Amino acid sequence: MSNEKSKSQIMKSCSQDTDLNALGQMIEDGFENKDVEKLKRAIQYGNQLENKILDDYHRGELYYFLGNAWSDKRRFTRGDSQPEWEDDELENVFINYRRAIPLLQSDFSSPDRKGRLCQAITNLANTYNHVGRFCEALELWDNVRQIATTFPMAEGNRGISLYWYAYSLQDQGHSFVLLHEAKKDLEKSIHKGVEPCARKTFESYSERIRSVLSEDYSPPVYDGFSLGKSKAEKAYREWALNNRLFINPLNDIGNHSIAARDVMTLPDIVTGIGEGPYFYSFFDQMKQEFASARFLYYDGLANNNRKKHFSDSGVRLYNTMDYPIYGLSIEKVKAAYAKSYSIFDKTAYFLNYYLSLNETLQKINFRNVWYKKLDKCKGLKEFFKIRPNWALRGLFWISKDLYEDDEGFQKSIEPSARELADIRNHLTHKHLRIHDDIWSPPADQTESFLVDKIAFSVRRKEFETKTLKLLKLVRSLLISLSCAVYTEERYRAKDRGNKKSVMMPLTAYDDRWKI
Repeated sequence: MSNEKSKSQIMKSCSQDTDLNALGQMIEDGFENKDVEKLKRAIQYGNQLENKILDDYHRGELYYFLGNAWSDKRRFTRGDSQPEWEDDELENVFINYRRAIPLLQSDFSSPDRKGRLCQAITNLANTYNHVGRFCEALELWDNVRQIATTFPMAEGNRGISLYWYAYSLQDQGHSFVLLHEAKKDLEKSIHKGVEPCARKTFESYSERIRSVLSEDYSPPVYDGFSLGKSKAEKAYREWALNNRLFINPLNDIGNHSIAARDVMTLPDIVTGIGEGPYFYSFFDQMKQEFASARFLYYDGLANNNRKKHFSDSGVRLYNTMDYPIYGLSIEKVKAAYAKSYSIFDKTAYFLNYYLSLNETLQKINFRNVWYKKLDKCKGLKEFFKIRPNWALRGLFWISKDLYEDDEGFQKSIEPSARELADIRNHLTHKHLRIHDDIWSPPADQTESFLVDKIAFSVRRKEFETKTLKLLKLVRSLLISLSCAVYTEERYRAKDRGNKKSVMMPLTAYDDRWKI
């Protein structure tokens, strides 16, 4: 029986390889000949294969090929220009690459399969960067470098992203550091060998940087900075660095101690006479909420908590036989989740005032703020169509990762968007049930009484993983918001022409005042 099963598996694998090779050849022919119709047929064929392919790795390859097909089709129909704010083809690129990567990670049995994973991650990173989600793109390219010792396309594209990131920052010191790192990446990719077209692009960006950054530029020392006085603070800051959770662009080039502070703020903003600095107070509040959520999450992690807290003593609860998790530590993680998720809609509120969108505050959220009358069917506001603001477009594409139970906003490019929204709604308005990791829903009908029919259930480890994912997304959002405001202020400065403005300096809020 085992031999028959082995033969069956081999035959199935060969059949899947044949189908995927045929799909890959169709896509390659369509790309080489710039044949949009052939790419359309490849997408149709790939969709048909989805019902046929069974094992995880080959399904991952299928989604990888479909992502390539959608990307190539878009390139030949729209060119290499920046994406439209609404771009259905790019949404399909995102969806397919995101599906592919976790499945491709299921099998590292050969160098070719490891290479395929690197290609998929690099392509997804390129797509993130294209729409303005540069923080997430940089982390993905760094993931490639951990999988493969050398992957020139990831390094070269990382360099291009750092170049544009640098020009989105008001802080010149940070800009020069990012340009220095970009130059290093570009030169590495050129020396390691890439295809001629990519090499030409990388050399062009390297030359641009050399024209700005003098040859004798020396970056600051990245390491050796204090992470705090106590062991607890040092451990916390090291953890945050390793997870790229500081509101600091330098954390995007590595886990260096120079980046272990949330130093990024809003850039200089010019307002009308009599207007106060309330945009700064708003951004600072969101930033403080994020920083607090980050620590609450860290402090509430199961791995960090081995002892019962005294505040939980004497709180009488019942064991409902479904491995419930109670206690201060899990409440900290839940608070981190709720606090992080709330920053999305607060960002919409910020944009409504800063960009003078004049929308109804009671109905505004991060998904609908971009559209006329907050209605997707009415199309995007004209303001967004005419502003080539890379970071602002990135915020728009972050909003596409969210789910809203309103007409037009239920579709998302994030596979788990509905679940993330359900968790938030049950956490804040209904009943979220956290279970121990050994829990599983009863399969036996006789134990159906153990299924909590009025709760949304999730295991602790899974909930912690989703909360970390949410924290990373909010961190990207806050950095992008600062960059978007800086770009907008440069446009406004051009519109003002020679009109003069008066500086109103703000001093830093002393850490000693924080209680």
